[in-house]
Amino acid sequence: MFFQQIRTQIFLTAAGLTALTLSSNAIAIPFNAVDARSMAMGGTGTASAYPGAAPVFNPALLSHFDKDERAEIIVPNIGVTAFADPGAIDAFQDIDDENYIGNITTAIDNINAGDNFSSNRDIFIDNSLGLTRSLVDLSNKPFNFSGGVLFSAAIPDSNFGWAVYSTTDAIVETTPIISACDKTLLAKYAALASEWDSPSDIQPNVEITCPAGRRIQITDANAMLIDPKHDLSSSVFLAGVGISELGFSMAHAFETDAFRISIGFTPKAVFLKTYFSRPTVQELDDPNFDIGESLRSTTNTKSDFNLDAGLALDFFEDRSLTVGIVAKYLLPKSYRTATFRTAFGDVSTKFNLNTQTRVAVAWKGPLGITLASDIDLTRNAGYFTGIDTQYAGVGVEFDVVNILRIRTGFRGNLLDEGDAAATIGLGFNIVDVVHIDFGGQIGENNAGFATQLAINF
Repeated sequence: MFFQQIRTQIFLTAAGLTALTLSSNAIAIPFNAVDARSMAMGGTGTASAYPGAAPVFNPALLSHFDKDERAEIIVPNIGVTAFADPGAIDAFQDIDDENYIGNITTAIDNINAGDNFSSNRDIFIDNSLGLTRSLVDLSNKPFNFSGGVLFSAAIPDSNFGWAVYSTTDAIVETTPIISACDKTLLAKYAALASEWDSPSDIQPNVEITCPAGRRIQITDANAMLIDPKHDLSSSVFLAGVGISELGFSMAHAFETDAFRISIGFTPKAVFLKTYFSRPTVQELDDPNFDIGESLRSTTNTKSDFNLDAGLALDFFEDRSLTVGIVAKYLLPKSYRTATFRTAFGDVSTKFNLNTQTRVAVAWKGPLGITLASDIDLTRNAGYFTGIDTQYAGVGVEFDVVNILRIRTGFRGNLLDEGDAAATIGLGFNIVDVVHIDFGGQIGENNAGFATQLAINF
């Protein structure tokens, strides 16, 4: 069906675009890194990350570890997440379940053939109004996909802890843009049909005017009904960005009688590759239209420089309580995609890399227990059409005799109650050298998975 094809195209293209950006030759990670341990512990890490992940959570942690903390290499960490607006899920499900488009087409064919006029007129009206309601619910509801890869080598030390890392993060944001004309067309068509008591009531060459002044013919010269799906002008907004970083993190700790404070910095090269497309529903329905080619034709690349900074304060004699704060992208930047040519003119979009800050606390307790909590201090806008986020998360880890690590937690978006997830994961320590970690998150409207292979020496 027509809108089923749109939904399928959204998911297939987003998956392909994620793979495309991840395979680019640049290397980075977004603020909410898809680290396997972090994902399993509610997205925490600013005060609790291990050395290998410290560069992407808080570089100050490289000088906060105990003296016996060993170097760590991550080779690699891979994670993916997805979010769909709850209203969009319900609207798509309603369109699928009710088969509005198919019923409208069948009813029009039957009316034009003179079969059971009253019954098919009612079917047409009911399905047109039902589709209109679903389109209203579907309009401008985002679908977000992301995937990340991290490589790092870290040597923690209180005097000079350091790490080199490279990450690639692909973000895809896609949104159905349902035009006001489509909703008006269906509503007016249904209202007009309610006035017909017999085929003789249908007038030839009837037109409907949309809010923007566009005129659409709904009957031909022979008073035959024209299927409205051919005049739908809705489109799909699809934009993606591969944000890649190559960075060097460094940290130093200062000891006092009351606490230890670690300060860390990460100068980094940032590489960006953007894609943008906004095909109409007719283009998506055209077998000759290649969405992949339309995206490749709008590829835009950019390189830049940025800086992260962080603090970590360790309290108590055993330094078991840590408070961390980090600021990423201290140099805010704005970027614009290449243009995409449409029947209505050339269009493009922009996105910002704004400074993001997060504060956290972690406690290492007895019996191998670690408790952690992170919260964003800034409201972080979606890159294109994605929802704004301000995450808060809590997590716990239980280290069973340094062999098995059991983790769980919860992450929620303070700006959107529908964006919440329970998290869980496991970590395996093999001969105290090789670490394999798995993490997952699941919510009513989102899901994610991450895995990591790390080596200590």
